[in-house]
Amino acid sequence: MYFITGAVGFLACIIFMVILIIFAIRGKKCVVPMTAFGLSILLFLGSGFLFSRTAPDFGGLEFLEFLLRDTSVPPDLTGEWREAGSGDSYHGIYISGDVIEVYWVTEGGNSRSLYWAGTFETPPNGKEPYTWVSQNDTRRTSAAQLASGEATKEFTYQNGKLSYPASILGVNSTIRVVKESWGYFGPPVVEEEAE
Repeated sequence: MYFITGAVGFLACIIFMVILIIFAIRGKKCVVPMTAFGLSILLFLGSGFLFSRTAPDFGGLEFLEFLLRDTSVPPDLTGEWREAGSGDSYHGIYISGDVIEVYWVTEGGNSRSLYWAGTFETPPNGKEPYTWVSQNDTRRTSAAQLASGEATKEFTYQNGKLSYPASILGVNSTIRVVKESWGYFGPPVVEEEAE
């Protein structure tokens, strides 16, 4: 909704700017086009502000950068992702090639268990939201106690976050992760005892 009103406001800004220039060249009064131009600016900026209220981590300059981004360039989703706003227990994701792995990470990273292993499809362009359906690799998940038994799982990338549904002790929720290292590579760091 806010994207539609923002796009209409942006388009109106351009149209009324052109009309203002034409009126100025012809020496006509510019009161009506100037008022319309001002209102279209308010519509554009107001849509961005209202959108930022519904998604607090995505407003202001980030909203403008999102609108002006090059949608022909796909985002790089490979690497490590960590559950947003999580403490010592969280979901950690690793994407490489055409595989996505999701782990339950506990004890601050000292313990991890496979939750999902499935297919990953690279975005064809930068248009958002980008959604793909991951096929469960049952050869891997069937051997993990905490793994999901679903045949498929839908992942969505938007505004720098990955989101997907997860069932935790019978309670369904949406998990949101951001691109952040959580220690996928190497063994957990163990502090050496003081002598």
